[in-house]
Amino acid sequence: MDSKNPDELIEQVKEEQQTRGELAIDALQWFLDDNVGEFFPRDGVVKELSQELGVSTSRANVAISDTVGDIVDPVQQITKHNEKYVGVIEYQVFSDEGAYGYVDFDDRKGKRKRVVCARCVEKYKYDENVTHATQGEGSSDKNATWQQLLNKVTGHYADDHIKPPSDIEPGASLVSGTTIGGNTAYHTGNLADRGAVTITPSTTNQTIPEGFHNGNGFVEGDADLISDNIRDGVTIFGVTGNIDGIPDSALLQYLMDEGSGTTLSDNTENGNSGTLYGAGWQSDTDAVGGYQTTYDGTEDYGEVDGSESIYHNEFTVIITLEWDTVNPNDPPISKGQTAAAEGSTDAQWNLFMDSSENLRFGVFDDSERDDPPASETFSAGTKYQLIGRLSTDNVGVGVDGSIQNEVSRTVGDLNDTSYPITWMRDAERNDFYADGAVGTIEYHDKPLTDVELQDRYDALPWS
Repeated sequence: MDSKNPDELIEQVKEEQQTRGELAIDALQWFLDDNVGEFFPRDGVVKELSQELGVSTSRANVAISDTVGDIVDPVQQITKHNEKYVGVIEYQVFSDEGAYGYVDFDDRKGKRKRVVCARCVEKYKYDENVTHATQGEGSSDKNATWQQLLNKVTGHYADDHIKPPSDIEPGASLVSGTTIGGNTAYHTGNLADRGAVTITPSTTNQTIPEGFHNGNGFVEGDADLISDNIRDGVTIFGVTGNIDGIPDSALLQYLMDEGSGTTLSDNTENGNSGTLYGAGWQSDTDAVGGYQTTYDGTEDYGEVDGSESIYHNEFTVIITLEWDTVNPNDPPISKGQTAAAEGSTDAQWNLFMDSSENLRFGVFDDSERDDPPASETFSAGTKYQLIGRLSTDNVGVGVDGSIQNEVSRTVGDLNDTSYPITWMRDAERNDFYADGAVGTIEYHDKPLTDVELQDRYDALPWS
């Protein structure tokens, strides 16, 4: 048995493929020269090519095979009653755009227009790098026009090509998987080799890149994606949370989710229920609990039961309010007398509108008063989150998750008033009421940080 040197054998194969590629190009040109739109019996084409190219019928038959069935090949083969016909159904040259198009035929999918980037055919070695667009494939509509397909192909020029091809030359494929067209070899398919693809979940859908994946890619996981880290009622990637969403600092929280009645349930475990006096209810799809309590500005208000004993020298109070009418001296929520002066023993703190309709947060001791104003201009019919924050060093007033004004604290320990926490009415005097709708109320036994305040605001459906 004769043996062969592998280097010599490989070189002979390369020479054979080069010659075969040249024959394939010549065969393709025969179809494009005045034969577009016509189909011929394959046996007849083999004989004619054999004579025209000066090769055996066997090699002519192989040359035809190399022009059929590849992404870059415009030549089609149709079999009828076991007789094979070959030809080009339709062929288009888009010289200005550096592309060509042809009609592909598939036994299952029928006739489909396809546009191929001629620069890719000229430039790349493998068919998976050739950009093309076909009716009914990828994002292309099944009835896409030549122009629509062409737009998809030429759209990649800016990133992939510096210049258009000098000539529009279609490709012709080899059985081995490479194809011959222009000056270089090409290939089957149009899919890039993506290797191992890693996908990081985000808040929006991400398109999986088209191409070959080697099976080593993955979607990143996170060990923290568990129910104990997700708020109750929220589902993330199929995991439903069980956190109640209430910070440990919350001493009371009303979500107004009862929808009727005069008693408000405290959403914390502290049992600080509330009572409504004359207030009504209205449904609201944007409200946290689906409802708001309503107040007419005359005798309607709410009160935290037993809150006379609630006393902290550092705290945060938050109320969400939608005014029907914005008025001077409106008392959104307070513990003490809204208009109390310095030295009054009837005031502890209040979140109120002054005579100029500036929202202020006032805190009082026996001799001093701090009440910084917010910068917000309020409008009726708009929901707001109103914030009062007291720390050891500062007194702050805020709106919608942000402290708008903060001053150094001058007051000492707050007055230990015997008044309850009251909203939509002055805590002591009955001649100041506010009209509007309240969605939530929270009282925290510490000054919430700026981040925590923003989180409280972001959790509101209407924020």
